[in-house]
Amino acid sequence: MKIRDSKRRKVIFADGTVDTFVLRRYKCTVCGRVHLELPDIMVPHKHYSRSAIIDTINGERNCSAEQSTIYRWNREKMQLERLLVQVEDKSPEAKRTDGDNNCRCAGN
Repeated sequence: MKIRDSKRRKVIFADGTVDTFVLRRYKCTVCGRVHLELPDIMVPHKHYSRSAIIDTINGERNCSAEQSTIYRWNREKMQLERLLVQVEDKSPEAKRTDGDNNCRCAGN
């Protein structure tokens, strides 16, 4: 994969604070798909941080999210738990963008 460019993405934490991150985007040299490198605190397709979602689903903390968002997280609980466990299981030394491991055309 080759570095393509970068993009900004906002993350909302449990206390309501918002941080903006600059994330690298990669382009697969085989199929041409674009992949985004996400840090571990982010969940794909979610605006809230990983810890905010986990703590809210487990009932450990109240989040600043709207009630409809929390309801949807609880409804999607099984899917979110699988996704969050997959992120935790990745070894820290193995980056998500090493080689072409992240692309379906590479045999994944």
